[in-house]
Amino acid sequence: MDIDQNTGISRITCQFEDRKLETEFRDFRWEKIRNYVRNLMIISECINMVIRADDIRLLGPNPWYIGYHILSFTLFLFFYSSYPIIIKRNGTSPFSHLRLLDL
Repeated sequence: MDIDQNTGISRITCQFEDRKLETEFRDFRWEKIRNYVRNLMIISECINMVIRADDIRLLGPNPWYIGYHILSFTLFLFFYSSYPIIIKRNGTSPFSHLRLLDL
């Protein structure tokens, strides 16, 4: 029995051919891993802050280096804080409609 014939999964993209079913699957999967991704982002940003502080301590306060990392941290906070707003507005994950290959 070929599972691809019964479920309509594309062999090339490994996604459901039915867009509604693919969206539901992505939303379900995102709900399961959302907290893990959030925790990983927070932990990695904390580690990055320690590394940045050590770089500034060793190399001295370079305005370009500090400015770049202030900008990257600001963008991180913006995207991290805008996620709940997107969920409330759309009702789904912002990543549920992303498709790498649209075949």
